[in-house]
Amino acid sequence: MTNRGMFIIAILFSLLFISCNSSTTDPESSNQSTGYIGLKFDKTTAPEDVVTVSATLTRTGYLPVSGNMNLKTTTSAELLFKDLPVGTWHLLIEALDENYIVRYKGETYVTVIANATVTASIVLSRVSQSVGNILIIVSWENYNYTTTWADYSYNPILTGLDNGSPYGPYFGRVLYDEGKFKMWFANSFGSDRYDIGYAESLDGLRWQVINNSVIKSGVQGSWDSYGVHPGAVIKDGNVYKMYFAGQSTDNNEASRKIGLATSYDGINWTKASEQITNQINLLGYTTDIVKVNGVYYLYYGNSSVIGVAISTDGVNWQKSTRNVVTASESWEGSRIWSCSVIYENGKFKMLYNSGLYKYFGYAESTDGINFTKRTSPVFSYDNTYHKWPSDIRYPFLRKVGQTYFIYYSTVSSGYSCRMGAATASVLF
Repeated sequence: MTNRGMFIIAILFSLLFISCNSSTTDPESSNQSTGYIGLKFDKTTAPEDVVTVSATLTRTGYLPVSGNMNLKTTTSAELLFKDLPVGTWHLLIEALDENYIVRYKGETYVTVIANATVTASIVLSRVSQSVGNILIIVSWENYNYTTTWADYSYNPILTGLDNGSPYGPYFGRVLYDEGKFKMWFANSFGSDRYDIGYAESLDGLRWQVINNSVIKSGVQGSWDSYGVHPGAVIKDGNVYKMYFAGQSTDNNEASRKIGLATSYDGINWTKASEQITNQINLLGYTTDIVKVNGVYYLYYGNSSVIGVAISTDGVNWQKSTRNVVTASESWEGSRIWSCSVIYENGKFKMLYNSGLYKYFGYAESTDGINFTKRTSPVFSYDNTYHKWPSDIRYPFLRKVGQTYFIYYSTVSSGYSCRMGAATASVLF
């Protein structure tokens, strides 16, 4: 065996159908279909200190399923979990040494989907301070996507039936906190009139609306009396902060301003008395915020601009004088906008919306201001499951554990809004 800190595990998800109901739309209700998950290990590339590999599958409402393998004695180097009900499972893989001490660990969510063979990938990080990791690679077979992203087969994740607004939900902003995914989204009532709802999820894919209106329009005569719109959200210490948009008339951008609201639970919010727009002229909506080494980077945009403002306290801001990215590729159209940014491995990683509503692009930066774009998109309308949406817009990127999530919106004729999700183990 080697000590290169990496070995390969192929995980194949394939369904063995007892029966299939084509009208099923919820993975939890597909209880008549079962499948298997097979894990195949390449022992020749396993780190020398790894003796046993343990895998555990868990899911709410089901008993845990687990198995282990001794890489020193086994000949097949395979684990097989049979008769798994279709749906989303949490997969935990641990690599142990001869004393049964966990040396590597990784986890992700995997979805067994009816009528498809699917896969995922996980990076197992070394538990000790020694440098090294194990890469688990899962290869997709017969799955009709050309990117690393797998669109959720039960999209949409939120519709107007969930939030009760006549035009539906969109523009979700998501945090993973306290063991669950938390989303703040826009309730659309037409003519640029909105308020802000809140939903929760345990797996990032199946959502429940907790409160249809956690932030409401201001009183008559106030700067946000016509409507409020969600913006960038961050949990700073034990306080949630949202940089929301508001307006006093239906004259869209002309009256729109940015305000700050704070909360200790994500549901009950207090608006600050002063608007951020009084300090700097932010256009449109704030779309994401990143805090790195005590410095806040607030990204914002309207229908043609992506900009950034910087602060050391989250209250007083200095706007950068340049757009962080601009359109230059044919697939982007004449404009790019509505970005989301995460900070990972010393880099700011951005997804942004093309002006054609068909593609999401990628750019990265080491300083949060000067970004270099990838020339081709990382996700497109063609990658959606059976092309279920009318278009794709407002991408929102997060990484939880070893899984990346994209949350996106679609707006059909008549301004009917819905939201979808896609997952991946690598960005591209």
